Amino acid sequence: MVSQSVRSDVCLFINLLLLFTLARAHHLQTLPGHNSSIDCVKFAYSDDFVYSADDTGVIKRWNLNASDSISLFGHMKSVRTLDFYPYSDSYLVSGSNDTSIRLWDVREKVCIKRYRGHMSHVNSVKFSPDGSWIASAGAEARNRTYPMLTPYAALIPELMPKMARD
Repeated sequence: MVSQSVRSDVCLFINLLLLFTLARAHHLQTLPGHNSSIDCVKFAYSDDFVYSADDTGVIKRWNLNASDSISLFGHMKSVRTLDFYPYSDSYLVSGSNDTSIRLWDVREKVCIKRYRGHMSHVNSVKFSPDGSWIASAGAEARNRTYPMLTPYAALIPELMPKMARD
């Protein structure tokens, strides 16, 4: 188990993901599995999982306690950015060079919503603090926002923003 008191950092090296601890000068784990260059990495809120994405569009969730992974497929080009829903790291949003933004149910390993609107690469995605919006920034110098209050989101209580339930 990865202790939450152990601060760590991640280093990308060709197709390998290396996990380092800041308390010591050595790496904790090497996570091989991507077949191409890794472009994005992010820890989940729980610290038990780290996500990485490569330039073929594959997103991997690494279980740091079991050293295994699951893969999410859907993007056609490099995934540049990832963010987690504020109330559950079972939901992930990704932005890609294929101009799309995808909302993922990580437990089911499926894309549950695809957002379009950018004309070029998506450089950044971020959930709003209350979880009701996704903001994105594109290479075409445009910011976009997408509402999370969709008919599909209403079917999943975890995806309903806290303020909408109160």
